[in-house]
Amino acid sequence: MTGYGRAAAENESYRIAVSVRTVNNRFLDLALRLPEDLRELESELRSAVDAHVARGRVELKVAVETLQPGATAVSIHRDLVERVLQALSEIEGPGLSDRPLDRADLLRVTDLVRVERAPTTLAAADRRHILDTVTNALEGVVRMREVEGAALAEVLFERLDTLEHLASHLATEREAVREQLLEGMRTRLSGLARQVEISEERLAQETVLLAEKSDIQEELDRLRGHLKHCRETMTEGEAIGRRLDFLAQEIHRELNTLSAKCRDLQMARWVVDAKVTCEQLREQIQNVE
Repeated sequence: MTGYGRAAAENESYRIAVSVRTVNNRFLDLALRLPEDLRELESELRSAVDAHVARGRVELKVAVETLQPGATAVSIHRDLVERVLQALSEIEGPGLSDRPLDRADLLRVTDLVRVERAPTTLAAADRRHILDTVTNALEGVVRMREVEGAALAEVLFERLDTLEHLASHLATEREAVREQLLEGMRTRLSGLARQVEISEERLAQETVLLAEKSDIQEELDRLRGHLKHCRETMTEGEAIGRRLDFLAQEIHRELNTLSAKCRDLQMARWVVDAKVTCEQLREQIQNVE
């Protein structure tokens, strides 16, 4: 499920900016973008994300600006300076340069001057300040995802309504189609009996056996059970995406079996419609946490 949140805060030591973006994913996939000085917070930040998001691709970016300058050390690579000056003199001597070289030219040389800042040391209050800001951003993501989730739930319930409606059509037509199949089988087997000697008892057994193989009552019962389970799952207040994904696969499996058994044209069309609706259901479920 998609979402976006941001938060900013400032105390005596730091100015903090946090942004969080989430997109669909089957599992929780977290990408952290942190300054090197904040790597020690990685474990706590992951725990904060786990507490707010159960499923999805999460990109968390934390930017920190230090408001109190720390100790800074500047060092010069003296040996490199001497070699650079020697090379420059060789250029100036023959007149290959149209102006005298100044200090700015020297500073452009890579690794000539090294500036080292003391590593950031986070006090307990600073750590709490950063984590609270990240939590505020995550709560913004959750609010956005809840709004999207409410709209998504309406779509899922509509798909379930359609599948239950089609299942009711199949159940209503099932008995009439079963009787037609039985009558057709009796007619064909009776014609066969006139050519080959078959007992009446054997004819009845074969008729019932063929009818049972074509009956879809068990598949309809399981299909309705899965649809009911989906509705019950959607009323729960926890992460349900993976369970709904599994139930959608089971619904699709039952529809495939129904498709193989249905010999009536109208029933076969209803099953096709149900499979299309099931595919739409599965696509939407990928957005559920």
